[in-house]
Amino acid sequence: MPQIGEFLKLVKQRRSCRAFRPDPFPDDHLQKVLEAARWSMSGGNAQPWEFIVIKDGETRNQIANIYSAYENERWFMEQTRIQELQHSGIPAKNKPDVSFPEAPVIIAVCGDPRTLQTSVVGGIYLASDGGFDAIYLKNMANVNQMIHLA
Repeated sequence: MPQIGEFLKLVKQRRSCRAFRPDPFPDDHLQKVLEAARWSMSGGNAQPWEFIVIKDGETRNQIANIYSAYENERWFMEQTRIQELQHSGIPAKNKPDVSFPEAPVIIAVCGDPRTLQTSVVGGIYLASDGGFDAIYLKNMANVNQMIHLA
């Protein structure tokens, strides 16, 4: 089965990127990533996602600023916990790890949980493990993983 071997190679070589080159990302590559995402599996074929492709540097910086403010809020909230229960992975105040503005493109994945309600098989999925919210979250997780692998 050569296809499974190629897939396993892809999975094993997958890495998380935390530093990005500013080199342009070719539009044909971007289209292929979005095509892979479009084919992602979703319960009831709801496909609850939409993609916003962000290439503008100022917009990427604004997103980074919003993310930094969010990380500072998380840091503040963690300080309300007793020391033994604080999460160690939260960056120090005013020092969030925000490297993604250097990436030449950001794909913002947006979702609408109402899409599952339009499916004729929605009733089957609504009764499943975790219910409606779980199916929606799994759909969104699937599309994000597909983008990551692509």
